[in-house]
Amino acid sequence: MKKENISDLDNELRRMLQQELPEAGSDEWFTRKVMNRLPEKQPSSVSWIERLGFLMAGIVLIVLWVLFGRSIVSSSALTVADLLVYGSFFALGVSLAVGMLRPFRN
Repeated sequence: MKKENISDLDNELRRMLQQELPEAGSDEWFTRKVMNRLPEKQPSSVSWIERLGFLMAGIVLIVLWVLFGRSIVSSSALTVADLLVYGSFFALGVSLAVGMLRPFRN
């Protein structure tokens, strides 16, 4: 479509909507009244079980990092499988960090 056709279509839709729908009132306090009636934002609360789960998962991930790192150092060889395991540990760490921070975002 050309730009002129889109503009014509927009104008046609605007005209149709104005004919079919009622106009909004000119009450300047409308927005404030609506906003005052909305409930307060509830602070996101993280339960103790979620915190405990994140803490345990973090500890397990750190222990696995250390144990796997020691096994690589003792074997003094780095294989593709080792890199894949480290990549999966990294992905788990990132997803754990995102999961821990998500409830605190607002």
